[in-house]
Amino acid sequence: MAALPSGSLKRGEEVGRSVTLDDITKTTFTSLGSYKSSELGREVYVGLKEYPRREGKNLKTALRNNVVRDLSVIRAIAERFPHLEEELPLFYGLLLDSQGNYIGMLTEDFSRGKRYEVKQGVLLDVPSEIEPLFEHRSKVEYEGVVEMVFLVDTDDGEERRFGDFNTVLGGISPDERNRIFPLADIVEFGEDKYTLRLDYELG
Repeated sequence: MAALPSGSLKRGEEVGRSVTLDDITKTTFTSLGSYKSSELGREVYVGLKEYPRREGKNLKTALRNNVVRDLSVIRAIAERFPHLEEELPLFYGLLLDSQGNYIGMLTEDFSRGKRYEVKQGVLLDVPSEIEPLFEHRSKVEYEGVVEMVFLVDTDDGEERRFGDFNTVLGGISPDERNRIFPLADIVEFGEDKYTLRLDYELG
């Protein structure tokens, strides 16, 4: 997160949103622009996931819990299946305003500023090698794993990416979760390591 140039972030177009069965917005995903990464030698696109129905302490608690949970899934995939690492987000963390208020979750924008269409994957798009991570799931619960898979229609063809981890751990027992996706050391690592605090208004 430290490599992100906070001064270049600016709220752009809404890329997507998720809604409840009665059409109430749960989350929104908005483009925040891009920057040239000297480390990667290419343009990196930034996006913001927000929870419009939550605010104050409720929002803070949800974001802190969600980002730790998601980082545990990202780490498990990266460590056990390094050949899939390039399909994971380049970065993932929290975004705070200049007053220290929690805004949302900061991550890579796969649509690259809404340039490319991003579609939800299907069961056949889930790489078979990661199935052992989720072998405790029923068929219905496994749909939550499918929801983390996205297909991006780039100029070079369809690209698979992993990006929405909030339903991945549904149906897993606490003991199983701690064994496969441990959280404690991520919490101990320190929130400041995966948090970007702005010194200006995002707009």
